[in-house]
Amino acid sequence: METLEQLKNGDILTNIDHSSDCISLLEIGVDSLAEFIVASSNSNGRHLIIGLGRTEVFGVEPNSLRTIFAQAKSLCSGADVHLEFIPNIRGNYTLGVITVKPSTKLASVQGVVYELENNTPRLMSEPEILTKIGLGVDSELINSLAVDIASQSRIIENLQTEIKRASSYKGQWKSWVIGALFGFFISEILKLVFGLS
Repeated sequence: METLEQLKNGDILTNIDHSSDCISLLEIGVDSLAEFIVASSNSNGRHLIIGLGRTEVFGVEPNSLRTIFAQAKSLCSGADVHLEFIPNIRGNYTLGVITVKPSTKLASVQGVVYELENNTPRLMSEPEILTKIGLGVDSELINSLAVDIASQSRIIENLQTEIKRASSYKGQWKSWVIGALFGFFISEILKLVFGLS
């Protein structure tokens, strides 16, 4: 994104007109300014030029714009934004320049997320929000993970069954040995008592 210093270098009005990083707004209210700030933040940043029409400079009253800016900024979260005034444009006009830096996380207006479309704020779609915050996992990957998890669960289940069976043989082995010894002693006693050979 161009810096404000780059825009001021030479004829600022021509630079603004040719810059894709600038949005000119004749006048603006608190709510719409908050939407522009958040949408610009979520769309790689912009300079919002207040007091400039398509063909004419109308200028701004700095105290009024400061108040609107402060109120709009208080509605926004996650946006890095600041206001600067450029005086003496075409005589006595003053432009307000609100520089909105690109956000590192999603910016929002009281929890609502906007982005720019043709330099106009619009609500960001849910899939775009999930992608931007790193949760935009496609359904093929989710299905693949589900199959892998189910397969691993079956393997674990089979191993648990084998362990139970092995431990039951271990328990039965003791019973078999005791039973065999008991049978041997009984047969020896019967041989002695009845004189069987």
